[in-house]
Amino acid sequence: MRGQTLLTLKIFGLGLLLFWGQPQWAQAASPCDQEAVTGEARQTLSVRPGAKASALVVHGLNNSSQMMSDVEASLQEMGLNTLNLTLYGHHGQFSEFQAATQEDWLEDVLSGYCELRNLGLPVIFVGYSLGGFLGPYLSTQWRAVEFKAFVFLAPALVLHRPLDWLARLRILGRRFSLPSRAPKDYRVYSKVPVSAYWEFLEAKEDFAEADLERLRVPGLVLIDPRDELVSAEGLRQFISEQDLDDYWKFVEVKSKHSYRHIIVDHKTLPAGGWSQLNSFVGSLVSEK
Repeated sequence: MRGQTLLTLKIFGLGLLLFWGQPQWAQAASPCDQEAVTGEARQTLSVRPGAKASALVVHGLNNSSQMMSDVEASLQEMGLNTLNLTLYGHHGQFSEFQAATQEDWLEDVLSGYCELRNLGLPVIFVGYSLGGFLGPYLSTQWRAVEFKAFVFLAPALVLHRPLDWLARLRILGRRFSLPSRAPKDYRVYSKVPVSAYWEFLEAKEDFAEADLERLRVPGLVLIDPRDELVSAEGLRQFISEQDLDDYWKFVEVKSKHSYRHIIVDHKTLPAGGWSQLNSFVGSLVSEK
């Protein structure tokens, strides 16, 4: 399994912890130096002449990278290099989705980060829903991963309801699936394996115990207060509890879609949201 590569590196790091007191992934000068880091992101890399920064764009659970195309195009128009990532299990093979692990997704994001970082420019993370969680999660797992800033679209950092009840379905195995709530035009499959939710929950548990001071970089959070999945009030509280008020700008928008969780393109994100996104990223690019 692809995720075993990253997991093996972490297990090795735990062994070093017994001798040197710090995990290997926290010590490494750059995780991008690891030859074992792989991913499927290269095909979406777009390099812009004279770029001052790069942007890693990551979609949500059971979404395709195509749905992030408007965001990607907007970033390119501002002169950024972009990499619109497709997470493992989201290429159209449902069997891969059933087998996908959080290590697979984390390795994909790490690979995308390295692809951009090796261009020698700062990297801005742009994530929607699950993607909005994976960026901060990666930065807490690898201390050498340094994002210049975060742009969040309805990030799955705080949900309305815990998904712990899904753990009861483990007895049914990884192949058991639930119908997808995402609109047809924004999803890859009509159903989601419960294993995908398990993997997300385990990642959330790891994240809750991580050093979140590493998130204290500029950030923009866009969220519809009527979002069906992500709690806007919970996000406000998270920002306050983690002392991120001076770093992350919280902006409420109103999705133009009947499914309020979707704020990713010109059909769903209102003009005010685009203005906030472009202004925030533009200010980062213009910094000397």
